[in-house]
Amino acid sequence: MITRFSASKGILCTLLTALTFFTACEKSNPSNPAQGGQLPTRYVTIRDTAIIPSVLTIAVGNSITFLNQSASVKSVVSDDSTTILTGPIAPGASFFYKKDTTGTFGYRCLEDPLLRGTIIINP
Repeated sequence: MITRFSASKGILCTLLTALTFFTACEKSNPSNPAQGGQLPTRYVTIRDTAIIPSVLTIAVGNSITFLNQSASVKSVVSDDSTTILTGPIAPGASFFYKKDTTGTFGYRCLEDPLLRGTIIINP
């Protein structure tokens, strides 16, 4: 009886270990991973009615991944029209961005100019 219980306990432990491993792997790999290797990245989500977060502060060397979670194609452009120009981002797709200089700049969605945000890059 003790052997049967020990064997069942061993199988249960193996299953729990496997489940924990696969769950941890799934959480560490977002569905839209940033391109560019191991760079620290922050996410900006574009929805049909909002950009979240509307203000994002990062450090030089960090990157931003714009995630389009709206129902339509979205493009992001900076207010100066040169700092960021993503081109079309399909629904469910992402765009990777990295800037190595400090500053504050605004940006907007080309398709819906009311969707606006600000990025602050600190040293």
